Amino acid sequence: MKFVYSLLLAFVFLSCNKKNPIVDNLYGIPVTLVSEEIDIPIDDQTLTSYLIHSCYSFQGNIYFIAHNYLTHNLDNFNVSQRTVSHIKLDFEGPDGINHDVQGLHFHSLDSIWIYTTGVISLVDSV
Repeated sequence: MKFVYSLLLAFVFLSCNKKNPIVDNLYGIPVTLVSEEIDIPIDDQTLTSYLIHSCYSFQGNIYFIAHNYLTHNLDNFNVSQRTVSHIKLDFEGPDGINHDVQGLHFHSLDSIWIYTTGVISLVDSV
């Protein structure tokens, strides 16, 4: 009987192996991100948080355009030259755009598409 218990105990110790198997990395090669802080001087009408925005590249410059919902402007940040300009949007009239801007797409300075509730408008930089 002692032999059976000894054999069972030896089998338990030999079957409990503490080696960790090598696990392949399922997520690929790690990537290192490099960021650069860019300071753009802003005025008192420019917000620091935008709900609707778009990024684009035009004539070698990188831009970030966003709808400023408090002033109803399009704030156009030139990241390459570190400048900001504003495009005033009208509320009423034939070129009027209501407050409810839901989408924004930049194609060029003369073709900025704005989607409001059920209406798509084409705006230029002027």
